[in-house]
Amino acid sequence: MENPSLYIFIFVGIWLTTLSVFLYRFFTIYKKLTEGVGVGDIKKILEKILSRGDENYKNISDILRRLDSIDENDRRHIQKVGLVGNSG
Repeated sequence: MENPSLYIFIFVGIWLTTLSVFLYRFFTIYKKLTEGVGVGDIKKILEKILSRGDENYKNISDILRRLDSIDENDRRHIQKVGLVGNSG
């Protein structure tokens, strides 16, 4: 094990394996992002994702406002309910 070329060969092999794993992960993520999208660059795709996030935020805010309105109306419409027993 005094041969330095063996250590260099092992180091290069580990380095190439590590790079291959990172590139594979990068391309699978990129493929998922571009799925269902025509030809375009990553900037357009990310802008589209961000705009969808903004739309979702607005929709959630609207839903929460409606829910608060329903809660207020429910408080106004609460009626007393009496228990009716059968004495028979």
